Amino acid sequence: MLNPDFSSRPMDTARAFPFAALQDVNHRCIELLVHAARISITPPFSLIAHLREPLRRSTPESRRAAASRGVLLVDMQFDQPAWWRRVLSEPERAFRSGPGCGAFPRQSGIALARATLALAWNAVQTDRTVAGVLLGMDAEVATLISSLPLTRIDRFATRHFRRVRPRWADRTDFWGELLRLCESDPNASTHELDLKALRILLGDTLRAARRAGDRGSLPTRYLPSHY
Repeated sequence: MLNPDFSSRPMDTARAFPFAALQDVNHRCIELLVHAARISITPPFSLIAHLREPLRRSTPESRRAAASRGVLLVDMQFDQPAWWRRVLSEPERAFRSGPGCGAFPRQSGIALARATLALAWNAVQTDRTVAGVLLGMDAEVATLISSLPLTRIDRFATRHFRRVRPRWADRTDFWGELLRLCESDPNASTHELDLKALRILLGDTLRAARRAGDRGSLPTRYLPSHY
């Protein structure tokens, strides 16, 4: 597992960050991808169609290894502050998922959305900046989630579970490499792949910041010292 050295952060904060919960959410997502690859004629995400065979032949050990990343492999509009503002300001309104937006089956999708939101809420309470890096979360979204009462998480997950999806669902290169490495040797070092994931997240953050015209809040100084 990637264990980032956030040298500018207090060590107790780094230890308190919910890495176990992050990996649990990763594992839940990967299990859903495998299940869909094995039973779905029309998978909910194109990623599954491209990687159907590697997903089908994966083992419990290789899936646990794949889930043991130091970054979140699940997304729920965490880089879209406008969406979060809209849905939180109109909690009773039904929002369309939009064209091309896949979704896990309702029951499992709600469970994954609930676990993802609980992780995000706890992560931003622990360290909002670290959460921004490892969860690929916009600073404004982190603020909005931190103000979300825990009592609203279940209802939010039920209403918006269609927004939870594998991160980088269009990057079959990353997912394919991850599955191949963990299939060949679940105990092999994935250090380079972890760094690649961080680079992709950083690139996503930079692009989002440029779109928003905000370069002052980028958390680059909290990336691992060897990054």
